[in-house]
Amino acid sequence: MLGFEYHLDTCIGCGACQVACQDAHQLLSHEYFRKVTFVEKLHKYVSMSCNHCQEAACVKKCETGAMYIKEGVVLHKDSLCIGCGECQMACPYQARLLHSKGFQNGLRGLLSALSRPCQQWHSAGKE
Repeated sequence: MLGFEYHLDTCIGCGACQVACQDAHQLLSHEYFRKVTFVEKLHKYVSMSCNHCQEAACVKKCETGAMYIKEGVVLHKDSLCIGCGECQMACPYQARLLHSKGFQNGLRGLLSALSRPCQQWHSAGKE
């Protein structure tokens, strides 16, 4: 199971979850698998990452079939990715990331992280 638990009502938007994720996945300062943003309509901070949409726009937009859904999880096959970024542009939540390591890896960084539970979630025995 993929999951990230946080409490919407007590989140102060400090970004510690965002930084911990960056550190765990060795991302550059401008790269995010998880973003903390303030949602005006809710008057709350929200920690966002891939939502594993049932009708995922990124999957529909991928011309090579590198993006796919298996058992309700949005995944990526590195060998099929050409690094075009169409999935990134299609995501309505801006959850796609073209990793700085280059197009030869396509979206390897993001999608490798999405294909397994967050380390903190796994460590807590919540899977």
